[in-house]
Amino acid sequence: MINPSSESRKSQDKEVPFPSCNDKILWELWLSRLHFPALVVADRLKLFSLLNDRPSNTIEIAESLSISTRGAEALLGVLVGLGFVQQLEERFFITEVSREFLLPESPYYWGGVFRAFRKQSDRHSPERLLEALHEDTSVNRQRITFEWDSNSLTDEQARLITGHIHGHSFPSAMGFARRADFDGVLRLLDIGGGSGCFSIAAALHQPNLSCTVVDLQPVCIQAESIIREYNLCDRIEVYAANFFRDPWPDGHNAVLLSNILHDWEWERCQLLLQKAFNALPPGGRVFIHEVLLNDGRDASLMATSFSLQMVLGTHGKQFTASEISELLNSAGFINIRFINSFGYFWTVTADKL
Repeated sequence: MINPSSESRKSQDKEVPFPSCNDKILWELWLSRLHFPALVVADRLKLFSLLNDRPSNTIEIAESLSISTRGAEALLGVLVGLGFVQQLEERFFITEVSREFLLPESPYYWGGVFRAFRKQSDRHSPERLLEALHEDTSVNRQRITFEWDSNSLTDEQARLITGHIHGHSFPSAMGFARRADFDGVLRLLDIGGGSGCFSIAAALHQPNLSCTVVDLQPVCIQAESIIREYNLCDRIEVYAANFFRDPWPDGHNAVLLSNILHDWEWERCQLLLQKAFNALPPGGRVFIHEVLLNDGRDASLMATSFSLQMVLGTHGKQFTASEISELLNSAGFINIRFINSFGYFWTVTADKL
């Protein structure tokens, strides 16, 4: 006998169509939140140094690092997937990218980035991002540029920021030094030069070049220490100043703005490039070093992510090539050219007539 109430329920059941695509991308994205912390933890455990000295199996690694075998297995699996470690006959070896950027003895060690992340791991919460999106470019004490803009940067903040900048910028600085057009450049003014890594790289590649790194006093103290490590104090000097408010030192025939424009609003980018133009003699040159968005502002993913990072932590964003050209033209520069100098980074060069 048919139950009328059962028939009624069936007629009310909602049809659920089968998904038109799978949700792999969401799973991968959700779990990717562990990728950078895994790398930071591996660095803190000195895993890469261990494997550089002695390729090992999972049990040996767990014992050497005093972690569980289960944890070692999971961590190593992620690091293999990310390309930092490879497995051969049950032993783990570091890859070329790890040897170049993840060993403390390497000049390109990302340790400063990892230290900053451990200190500020809460900076990328959804709540912080939502707040930044609503604020747009208003001044907020949680933005990196607040301390710089207000001249309130402490020595500890300067140490952390300078180490962070040097960690991720020195490799691309060497690319800039190798590929930029230094023909006729004798004195380089490095505006907002941070650790001095771009001046260091340029001086190492150009034996007749002298540089001046301009930044806030606490940053200059850190830069001097790093410059001293490379025995370049006789060719690279530091100049403490707020590059918006204070006069720039004279006597230079090239100006460098590396990862500076992306920190600031359009109007202040115009101001910086006008100051650069005014500081240069006829025939002088300006270099801009940035990650560039495509004209649609939707690629590459690294560039769009970097731009979102700027919204979260600064007053600026990443620019397109046409936007950079517009800024340079409005300041009076000519002969604008672009070259991919290292990885995602571009060097833009322009001249003063």
